[in-house]
Amino acid sequence: MTKLAPTPQRAFDAWIKHDTWYTGHDNDLARFHAFVWAVIRYSRRPPSESDIIELISQHWKGFDDYALAASNLYKSLFDFGKARNAPGVASSEVKRYIFETQTQNTG
Repeated sequence: MTKLAPTPQRAFDAWIKHDTWYTGHDNDLARFHAFVWAVIRYSRRPPSESDIIELISQHWKGFDDYALAASNLYKSLFDFGKARNAPGVASSEVKRYIFETQTQNTG
């Protein structure tokens, strides 16, 4: 069974205990982002994508597709958050990604 550090657990509970956690509503996404950020900042052993699916399944049965989508988003946000704080090449990669994304969206 996957166990989270106390701060990420509180953030996870704040997100997953809402009936709308899977809807993509702005408030739900904000709570989910707060959870991922708590994992980045306070977890020595961050959960994997499969751990996220397991954690969601402990609270909500039959939401497998949503759990998979949430775990994929978790992975993307986690990787981005970790790269943002990494020295050297990683931070320049983030800056390049942001620049490329902005130029693609404007052109």
